Amino acid sequence: MTDNHVAETGITHLQGLLEILEQDSRLPSTRRRDYCSAIRKVGELTGQPLDGLPARLDLLRPHLEGVHPAMVGLSVKRWQNIRSDLKRVIEYARSQGLLCAADREPLWPAWQALYDTLQELQLRSGLSGFLRFCSHRGIEPTAVTDAVTQDYFEHVVANTLRKKPKQTYRNTCRLWNQAVERYEVFPDIRLTVPSFKPVSKTLPWSAFPHTLATEVDTHIDWLSGKDVLADHQPTRAAKRSTCNLRRTHLQLFASAAVRGGFAIEALVSLSILVSRPVVEKAVQRYLDDYDGKKTQYIHDIVNAIRQVAKNWVVTDEAHLAWLRGLVGRLNPNRSGLTKKNRDTLRQFDDEDNLQRLFELPGCLIDQASKQKDPFKAAVRYQLALVIRLLTVAPMRIGNLAALRPDTHVVRPGGPKGPIEIVLGDHETKNAEAHTYPLKGDTRQMYETYLRVHRPQLVRGEDHGWLWPGAGDGHKSASTLRQQLREMIAKATGLRMTPHQFRHLAARLMLEAKPGSYELARRVLGHKNLKTTVKFYAGLDSRQAVETYDSIIDERRDGKPVK
Repeated sequence: MTDNHVAETGITHLQGLLEILEQDSRLPSTRRRDYCSAIRKVGELTGQPLDGLPARLDLLRPHLEGVHPAMVGLSVKRWQNIRSDLKRVIEYARSQGLLCAADREPLWPAWQALYDTLQELQLRSGLSGFLRFCSHRGIEPTAVTDAVTQDYFEHVVANTLRKKPKQTYRNTCRLWNQAVERYEVFPDIRLTVPSFKPVSKTLPWSAFPHTLATEVDTHIDWLSGKDVLADHQPTRAAKRSTCNLRRTHLQLFASAAVRGGFAIEALVSLSILVSRPVVEKAVQRYLDDYDGKKTQYIHDIVNAIRQVAKNWVVTDEAHLAWLRGLVGRLNPNRSGLTKKNRDTLRQFDDEDNLQRLFELPGCLIDQASKQKDPFKAAVRYQLALVIRLLTVAPMRIGNLAALRPDTHVVRPGGPKGPIEIVLGDHETKNAEAHTYPLKGDTRQMYETYLRVHRPQLVRGEDHGWLWPGAGDGHKSASTLRQQLREMIAKATGLRMTPHQFRHLAARLMLEAKPGSYELARRVLGHKNLKTTVKFYAGLDSRQAVETYDSIIDERRDGKPVK
């Protein structure tokens, strides 16, 4: 039967499948009950009527991926069982000719011989699905090609509930190539391991003229204050993060100019890079990329070029005036949070989600206490402490990653006195010193981590970082960010980055005390109140509207407003 047999039988949705299963006497009563329960539960969890849910795994996948067990009060195991039962339901329906042809026919002898040859569990389990796919479609082992693996990928998407079909596709090709190398019975056919990474638009510095790359290095040294012999000096030595950002902006801009049609061999200096012909081609390329939309991204890059023209190239005033005007015209004039950040905060309109985030450190600590491997337990406890610190001390991830107990954690009253995390003015983005007290169970978590778990994470010599990393460094901000996002998503179903803890802190303060922007400014360490108001104006509007609703309700009831 063909894939469109669903239409031929009249079963196109789960409601029709459920009605047939409820009357199917061929199924044992227990299995029939489990299958029907799985279908009903999928409808309940997705919030969709069963007659609106297709009886096809590929079309069901988007609905199922929107469900996270923690957010619907299910254990991970229970959700896995529901998904497995749903898959079995559809496989059973296909095997009975209700949907499409069965998938469990015996392997062809040629494919069975290859399968029996595989000794390693990884190869057997990783290739079994592909071998079965080829056998059922009458493809000989010697006829395997990249086109066949592409068909297999489409089959995995359409007919399975595997969470990462792209990874299955890559692993299949990689494991096939390993089997070809290890076993002579496998045909000598090498498959292309697909890459799903987007092609980078950014050229490496090695692709540009050497003179430009060398001048960029000199400019960065000057910007950081290293070049003390330079005739003119920067107004203030830039931090390493600022220097790294400047280098990135220059690389992105130069790459955009080349994509826009400027000859790469002509980009021999920064004076050429900031010239009008180059700027126009690069900006036009960016605008084409974003369908003519002005973005903060484009604005910031072009503004960096203006700064290079003014402070390094020292170009003429007419050109600087043109660049200033261009930067102004590219300003998106955005105020408030981005849509992505607003959507993240909207998750916490549901109080249960907020409590789930607050309770996560405790859950991770419980998991760490049950972990037999001391290193794995330490990693879990570390993430629990990171989440707690971001909650009570919403600092930037760069500062958090670089904390040192001997430098940043002070005890003004001695060992039994209060504990504070202190960031110097030379360490923060806005050159403003900041202090975060650690109290109650947060302090206890910190002390336990320092005494019990941190030693498990030190490899070799201890260099004093709160979050030890490889060599003499600390765990990088990007690693912490990735681990945190993955852990929060896996445990709670919430989407959250370290920086969004700062946005959440602002929201909680402004909802509790509408208009308290000065409080938010101090907690977040903004230098200027305008910055706080610009980003968070409106976060307290929800609480204000609720207050107004209460006023209206009281007046309707004839009660005086207090």
